[in-house]
Amino acid sequence: MHQDPLLQSFQLKHLSLRNRLMSSAHAPGYIEDRMPKQQYRLYHQEKAKGGLGLTMFGGSSTVSADSPAAFAQIDLSQDVVTPWLKQLAQGVHDQGAGIMCQLTHLGRRTRFDVEHWLPPVAPAALAERPHGSVPAQLLEADIKRILQDYSSAVYRCAEAGLDGVELMAYGHLIDQFWTPAFNQREDGFGGDLDGRLEFTYRLFDSIRQSVGNEFIVGIRMTGDDFLSHHDAKNGGKQVLNEDACLAIAKALQATNQLDFFNFVGGHLTTDMGLADCIPPMGNASSPYLNLAGRLKQQLQLPVLHATRVTDVATARHAVASGLVDVIGMTRGHMADPHIVNKIKAGQEHRIRPCVGAGYCLDRLHTLGEALCMHNVATGREAQLPHVIATSAKPNKRVIIAGAGVAGLEAARVAASRGHKVTVIEATNKVGGQLNLASQPQRRQEMQAVSGWLYGECQALGVYFEFDTWADADVVLAYDPHMVIVATGGFPLELPINTGQELLTSTWDILTGQVKPANNVLFYDETGTHVGMSCAEFMLQKGSQTLEIVSPHRHIGREVGDVNFPHYLRGLYALGARLTPDWELVKVARLGAQLEATLWNEYCNTYQTRLVDQVVVENGTQVNDEVFHQLAPQSRNLGEIDFAGLRHNRPTLLEHNEGSRFYLYRIGDAWAGRSVHAALYDALRLLKDY
Repeated sequence: MHQDPLLQSFQLKHLSLRNRLMSSAHAPGYIEDRMPKQQYRLYHQEKAKGGLGLTMFGGSSTVSADSPAAFAQIDLSQDVVTPWLKQLAQGVHDQGAGIMCQLTHLGRRTRFDVEHWLPPVAPAALAERPHGSVPAQLLEADIKRILQDYSSAVYRCAEAGLDGVELMAYGHLIDQFWTPAFNQREDGFGGDLDGRLEFTYRLFDSIRQSVGNEFIVGIRMTGDDFLSHHDAKNGGKQVLNEDACLAIAKALQATNQLDFFNFVGGHLTTDMGLADCIPPMGNASSPYLNLAGRLKQQLQLPVLHATRVTDVATARHAVASGLVDVIGMTRGHMADPHIVNKIKAGQEHRIRPCVGAGYCLDRLHTLGEALCMHNVATGREAQLPHVIATSAKPNKRVIIAGAGVAGLEAARVAASRGHKVTVIEATNKVGGQLNLASQPQRRQEMQAVSGWLYGECQALGVYFEFDTWADADVVLAYDPHMVIVATGGFPLELPINTGQELLTSTWDILTGQVKPANNVLFYDETGTHVGMSCAEFMLQKGSQTLEIVSPHRHIGREVGDVNFPHYLRGLYALGARLTPDWELVKVARLGAQLEATLWNEYCNTYQTRLVDQVVVENGTQVNDEVFHQLAPQSRNLGEIDFAGLRHNRPTLLEHNEGSRFYLYRIGDAWAGRSVHAALYDALRLLKDY
């Protein structure tokens, strides 16, 4: 037996898992025609290649036509999916990992106006707040049809060679039958616990008749929905507290038709509930691990668990302490699919950490595709490598101006290719704008992004020249073959009618150059994390009253579903006032205070505020002076191969053969964007150089 608890094997029925780490089922949005094709397969294959014991896929894969995809799930309702499942299973098995699919009927947790335009169905005609569609109450004929749909979907998974399936109860149709508040039926599918479990009992019977008793079937369910405070008048009897969930788990275990539990915590019935179920940075690590452990002590079946287990030490504790049998680091494996291989190699310190930015889930809900904020190869395995190969022509001199995340990633990639890399940084430390972004308490984990990149650069022998301004003469003194300008940007001034000089930028606040005043108008033009986190930071640092004004329909327009509710919780608790739909047009001094004039485009009216300070977040303007100094002297005149870049294979353009070096700008030195965009620029530009 291996001394490391995480590396010990585990027997789950007939399946021998090579270690105790898993990636739990989720929906990354990589489907094509609702099928798990190449992008989906390569994403899971990479984790298996990295040593993972078990990968679950197909978060909330749907079994019925009246359970349409609300967030880019796989469609398991038709036989056409089977060949794609086979390819996925084979690819993962070839790398030595186990593989299972999660499947579900969403019940009321979807919309009517997608795919087939069928009404959602549920035990009772009660809408779920996040999706809003009022479902049709299930007839017994509907129940029979859906049970058949489930068993057919499980059969397809078994036929494709998967090791098992996980039934998703949590917030979906199965759970909707269990919860008294959502199941108001008076027939045999409602009422007491046995009645509310009748659908599940019939489901187990139907599945076992379809695939027999050897195929692995587990269930993902909440261990406590934490809604008892909403049901005080009924003593919590209408919701699923820990005692109720334990009673359900024991009843399911007693059927002898179930093979494992995967316990989570919380509920999905509100935006805040969803955000608490998948907590981002600024929240406690592994919030429901002890809940899973308490339930495991009273059950005999194996217990799996995954929720914000962000580091190997926590995962190791979970297994060593007997809290769970298999522990998930799902977002962790999006950040670094090679966690297990690095543990085995004694390289835990080189694991790229999940910082809990929530970029993966926020993108899924807004743009339909989950991406890791600081591992841009995740989801792009067909074009971008997770492990950088050494160049056939190494030892080129690569000079990088700027040690923010764009510059650090460029240095890491170039050094991994075998080149001699020097980073010139104007300040005395790495990190760039992340040093500002991580000042608010909620965003402190952002430091780990630049911390990991810097550690990798040091391990690869990158040379850093700190406290040095990278002008053309300084750069050319190194006689470079390649110059990367990653000098970031500066705060973009807000174009108002009068009073520009009276404005304070978020950079002024976050650097500590200006202290938060007592009474503040905070104007956020961008709607990103910067504004919301800085406003919260100011209230925590002494501002007594603060009004966030935005020209958009709501504040934080660019902040997604996982992070936004947590900001609202914090801002409301601190007394922030939120004012959307107003534009800041003028600021004037009025005695010892400032008068800010706001304009509402919808009604063409003006309002004023008398405050001590006006703080503005308006994005970033490029700092690209050295790029323009060097461009006429470079071989490519600073031009990038856009046609190649869009396919992640840019070529080196030749416009000035008398020059020795190529020149490119990346990150905010090219255009003010995001951390992910900056890292993506660097990787796709330098991975083949």
